[in-house]
Amino acid sequence: MDHSDESLPPLPLPPRMFALGEEPEGVRVTPYHKPTSIRKILNALGPDEVRRIKETPFGKLVEIADKPPYSGRFGRFLISRQLKVGKKNEVWFIFAGKPVRFSIREFALVTGLNCRNFPPRTKKKSSKNLIEKPYWGELFGSMREVPVSYVISMLKKKTVADTETRIKYALLALLSAVILPTSHNPKILEQHAEKIKDIDQFLAYPWGRVSFEMLISSIKERDEVSLSQKTIALKGFVLSIQLVLIEATPSLTRVVQSGSSSGSERDCEDDDDFVDDDTERKKCINPARVRDIDSSSKTHVVSIISDGVELDNVEDETHIPGDEEDILVANLEKCIHDGFSFRKSHFLGGATLADVIRMREEAAKENNTRKKNKRSVNANSADAADPDYVVSILKSSLSADLCRMEEEIKNLGQMFTKSQSQMRSYIQDMFDTFQRNISNMIPTPSSGRHADPPHAQQARDHFQRERRQPRSPTPAHHLMFP
Repeated sequence: MDHSDESLPPLPLPPRMFALGEEPEGVRVTPYHKPTSIRKILNALGPDEVRRIKETPFGKLVEIADKPPYSGRFGRFLISRQLKVGKKNEVWFIFAGKPVRFSIREFALVTGLNCRNFPPRTKKKSSKNLIEKPYWGELFGSMREVPVSYVISMLKKKTVADTETRIKYALLALLSAVILPTSHNPKILEQHAEKIKDIDQFLAYPWGRVSFEMLISSIKERDEVSLSQKTIALKGFVLSIQLVLIEATPSLTRVVQSGSSSGSERDCEDDDDFVDDDTERKKCINPARVRDIDSSSKTHVVSIISDGVELDNVEDETHIPGDEEDILVANLEKCIHDGFSFRKSHFLGGATLADVIRMREEAAKENNTRKKNKRSVNANSADAADPDYVVSILKSSLSADLCRMEEEIKNLGQMFTKSQSQMRSYIQDMFDTFQRNISNMIPTPSSGRHADPPHAQQARDHFQRERRQPRSPTPAHHLMFP
């Protein structure tokens, strides 16, 4: 289908994140991986070891090491020119007036990493795994933390000569410093070390999908206010975004200059520690020339670089499970497939500088309200924890019940005293009657005096002792109320 440059899109398209001409001019997008990380790790290996790495799913990193390093200014330029889409696992950029998709398929294409679905989780470990000695100790001994820089130093000095172990060290370093970086000083993670005990199992794991999800969530969690900051730090393999744009816009590869050139626009990261002392600085993308190309809107741009490409490192999914449907994105893809010629003016909407200021003020106001509510809750909690306060509340709420209980206890005490007196009198009468009955059973001698039978004498002596012995009040729990 042919369209003239002046034609309007046949379908509604996603709006811009920021209005055309109102994009924030921050300094850079900072990745947690340094541009020279890949090269430093590879330089610590021998040629045969590099070849072994190249044959693994991490192999394309060897090729990436020779491409122009990441430009934080170019990253900042792109991140400010997003379309606002509902799909959680896609980002769309506008460059030279054309849309460019960044999804897991594009990520898989430019990185070569395994981006297939995660394997089913095992519900519980086998008894064999429970008694196995941790593999961490075999790799790093008693060290509790192992920085990637330490691993690189070990590889350079050939502290370990075994090739298989050295390959494992290199793979762990690439994973922590390049594929899954979350810190400017990356460390080897224990769970990664345990997984690499079986190197085939380690390489079969979809580390690319883990990396992509880390990066995409780091982008998606930022709103217009957050994206307006001078510097933005993103987790994951941020260089992959630049790789997609270079693939989509071939003219960008000609917009490079030596990183050693002077000028107000630095091509690569400004920090000196990003430079590898052993090698000459590579050519880097020139952000000033990038803006010129973007303004002219005349360069050729491929919107979906993975379209029609067969990839064996990612499932051929038209819809990622759990992602949201977005009719505007579907419209955009249809226009791309129909060959529509896009212009900057076709993408409308977006926040202006005034909108961002208002959003920032509203966010600050909401934050202050939350803080006040939190202080109020804390104050109430402190009052509630005060012993005197608790006692006063309980006393006021239970005073009526306490008075009623006190009256009932008093009545019960009076009943108990009266019952105890009646019981004592009853027992005394019983003993007297029993004694008289016993005495009447003993015959009076007609002549002379005979000794009492032993059992009678014992009974009499017993009752006499009972009568002489002072009686203590019977315990209440032994009484039987009449």
